Amino acid sequence: MRVQAVTAWVPMPIPFRHQTVDQYKQWGASLSAALPGKLTTLDPYPFTDCWVYQWLKRKPLDWVLTLTPMTAGPADRFVHPHHMLICNIVQHERTTWARKAAWEHPKADVVVYIDYGVLKQGDFTGRRVHKDHISAFVQRIEAQQIMDDIPFPGCWVKGTPCETDANWRFVGSTHIWPRKYLDAIDKAYKEETIKFIERTNTIPLDLPIWAAVEQRGDLPFRQYVANHDATQFTNY
Repeated sequence: MRVQAVTAWVPMPIPFRHQTVDQYKQWGASLSAALPGKLTTLDPYPFTDCWVYQWLKRKPLDWVLTLTPMTAGPADRFVHPHHMLICNIVQHERTTWARKAAWEHPKADVVVYIDYGVLKQGDFTGRRVHKDHISAFVQRIEAQQIMDDIPFPGCWVKGTPCETDANWRFVGSTHIWPRKYLDAIDKAYKEETIKFIERTNTIPLDLPIWAAVEQRGDLPFRQYVANHDATQFTNY
């Protein structure tokens, strides 16, 4: 099968405590080196192009201003709790990026989304992500003859998504999307995101949305057990 990977760098109008822009750029360059000729990198991708941002612009101003964070966010990452909302807007753009990569590479059978900074992950488990893990992962997907499900790395067993915190059913930094399911995945994801925002008055993390998309039961998701480390690649 032919695989096209996609990632993106979105300059955001907020400060971060845990990483500098230069550090993120180094991670992105290493990711590109791991997948020569197989990675679409959208850099820079304007924050104002994100679909959730555009959707919120059409809402009454007083409604938008009442949105609250679903959590305060990691203290070592965000300077202010509302900065997490801005970061969450970016996380919801991934299926849009995947569809763009699929359109630009019409012969690709599978689009793999990988976080721009994924190579910083894994120290907390002692299984740091290395670029060789990523290149071997894509090669294993390419070696398949057909893909009739939607495999994804994840930590938790399937259950009712939590609406007040993260949901680790999906790892989230790596997605494997066969082209034949991509439009349906994008549609379902955006529907569940809008429903969540309107129901809770909160811009969520991407993780409970993925759990909700799986709960719909109309797409053949299949989890393989992994964490936010090398296992999201090596356990496939």
